[in-house]
Amino acid sequence: APLVVGCDGAMSLVRRELGIESDRYLYDHYFVYIQADGPTDPPAAIHFCLDETGVIMVASRPRRRMRIAIYCERGAQNDLLRRSDADLRAYVTYRVPWLRDIHFTREDVHVYAVARALAEAFWAPGAALVGDAAHTTHPAGATGMNLAISGAARLAELVAPVLAAEAVDLDALDAALRAYQAERRPAAALALEHNHQQAGRIWMNGCHLDPYTYARNADPNAGWGVEGAGWGENPAALLRSAGY
Repeated sequence: APLVVGCDGAMSLVRRELGIESDRYLYDHYFVYIQADGPTDPPAAIHFCLDETGVIMVASRPRRRMRIAIYCERGAQNDLLRRSDADLRAYVTYRVPWLRDIHFTREDVHVYAVARALAEAFWAPGAALVGDAAHTTHPAGATGMNLAISGAARLAELVAPVLAAEAVDLDALDAALRAYQAERRPAAALALEHNHQQAGRIWMNGCHLDPYTYARNADPNAGWGVEGAGWGENPAALLRSAGY
């Protein structure tokens, strides 16, 4: 094939086969994710629940389901994973009493190791990286999937005319891949940095101890990201529209 695209995750085999390094930074915390059934009030919302211990996020999902994210310092996640279904449910409902009607089992519990990483290059001759293979971000900004999808779409826009030719011009293909990297890598680097800063505001550094400041920082309209991006927006696209 004239072009191979690596979209195989943070530990990308394609990236390693290409010999492209990635500066991976592991955070000092994990998230324990629980997929649960039950109502949220209000529905169709993301809830940040603060107590003396820290932060628990409850994200509403369709059909009366939810995703619960529990912040854990490195090592503390093992204590939660060793608990029985009943003990873990008691722990969650003690910290978030309005979740008393939830239902889940051990099979619904997963650990997410939090990291950020940026590949040194997003392309090599005849190859490109997209998504987590190219960049991994802290989930604090809810922008990781936006970066991945928009990056893949932009790569397609740039290389499609070259690949559609009757005979693929490899020099033209490399030029398109260079253009992809020149646009997307700086944008991803800025997005990762803004997500890192937002992680400090809504997950780390004792942020739960000041609920009023926390509420301002978690506001979806706060515009804390690149070019004023907020939750769920694609900061790289905003950066491109601003002429960077």
